[in-house]
Amino acid sequence: GRLAKAWFFDLVGDHAPSPLLLNNGIVYFASHSDGVSWLWAVQDLGSKAQLVWNMRPFPPSDSAEDTEDPEIASIALEADQTLWVSFKNSSKLSQVTASSGKPIQHVDVAEFFGNKAGLAISSELTTVGAGGSAAVMFGVGASQYNAVLALRSQPPEPLWTHELDSSPSGAVAGQLVVVAREDVASYTVVFGTHDNAVYGLSDVAPKRSV
Repeated sequence: GRLAKAWFFDLVGDHAPSPLLLNNGIVYFASHSDGVSWLWAVQDLGSKAQLVWNMRPFPPSDSAEDTEDPEIASIALEADQTLWVSFKNSSKLSQVTASSGKPIQHVDVAEFFGNKAGLAISSELTTVGAGGSAAVMFGVGASQYNAVLALRSQPPEPLWTHELDSSPSGAVAGQLVVVAREDVASYTVVFGTHDNAVYGLSDVAPKRSV
């Protein structure tokens, strides 16, 4: 058989709609146009697509120098049906509701690392756990510094961190994969780095090193 086009959603932007995230028939994706990054939610109705909401997730700035939003780098869904959003070459995260796109909070993770100069999120986002144990995990990098961080949602604070090789090639590459255990409070985090290494961090929660 052949695949047939079910629907398309026409979007004006400087870049392709990426990244993409699918949940309960709703497609979440990002776009960037005229210096503004947008987050979209579109309902897949089988034969057509219907816009649910769109919003600008990057934290507002009081600085006149910040004339453009950075592009959205990654989107991750938590078990409580909220979305975490990260941005290219930025240490900032935004959390919004999946149902309406309403902003919940903005977090600058550089604050958890002594505001290291140039620190930015260096990997895709991955979520784990639910309720009070829910966390979003990702890599961070700065000059001569790389680490992996699990950030608790409420209140926003590190659940744990793990420092990596400090060379530029020691940064996390791609996405972190969570391997859950029968005991839901225990898991292994698997990820690769740009220096061709693969790490598995086991039973790390809830130790904090920052």
